[in-house]
Amino acid sequence: MRFQSFDTHSKLYAQACELRNEVLRIPIGLDLFNEDLSGECDALHFGIIEAEQLLAYVMIVPGEAATASLKQMCVSSDLQRQGIGAKLIFEVEAELQRLNYQTITMNARTSAVQFYESLGYRRTSGEFTNVGIPHYRMEKVFES
Repeated sequence: MRFQSFDTHSKLYAQACELRNEVLRIPIGLDLFNEDLSGECDALHFGIIEAEQLLAYVMIVPGEAATASLKQMCVSSDLQRQGIGAKLIFEVEAELQRLNYQTITMNARTSAVQFYESLGYRRTSGEFTNVGIPHYRMEKVFES
């Protein structure tokens, strides 16, 4: 397994869209391919790859004041709870620190809050609804 970045013109991005739809959208009655994805060309895209197959994916949206937003984190359904998601987050954090980011923020599904807390993220809001399901705003500030 290897960590890799890619852009929206790659085969890996096409795989990422399929994976996101399968893991994140279809289970809540939505279809990613009905959404406007045109703004994603300005984001950073990362994945865990094995044998040219995308196993896990995350999109990072650069923000202001050395802050980046983590979006669309997903791991192939049959590979969840095997440490692949944590590996992806650790690699992304290292890359963002290399790029001089100081903080990562996200809107985490309530079902994923414990996972992110185990990686050092903290809740910064009460529960709210996004795409029809409960979320919490979370963040992690990197140690200097």
